[in-house]
Amino acid sequence: MRLALTGLGNMGMAHLEIFKSLQPQARICAVADSHVPFAERAAARLPGARVFHDPVDCVNSADVDAVVVATADDTHHDIVAAGIARGLFVLCEKPLTTSADQSLQLVNAERAAGRQLVQVGYMR
Repeated sequence: MRLALTGLGNMGMAHLEIFKSLQPQARICAVADSHVPFAERAAARLPGARVFHDPVDCVNSADVDAVVVATADDTHHDIVAAGIARGLFVLCEKPLTTSADQSLQLVNAERAAGRQLVQVGYMR
């Protein structure tokens, strides 16, 4: 499975280490963080991974099968929506969104896609 990892703070880096340990079944092909030093730090641990500074751009253009969302809470909606629109599997750290309306939008988008794509994680 080819993964994009968005959000490379503490939780994102924890995901990075977990998924690195699952190679070759899971391979991080793209990383994204709007904070450039975080993106570069992750890229140094993943030779060959594409680096993005816009998580939505990453989801829209990276050649991946799935996305891990570990960004700031208020960014989750747009990143998850982009993943659903592309038919990608999405693991989103809690919360799914910051409002019930945004969460309902994502549930409806997933239903329209015709299959389950999104899982909300709490990995502690």
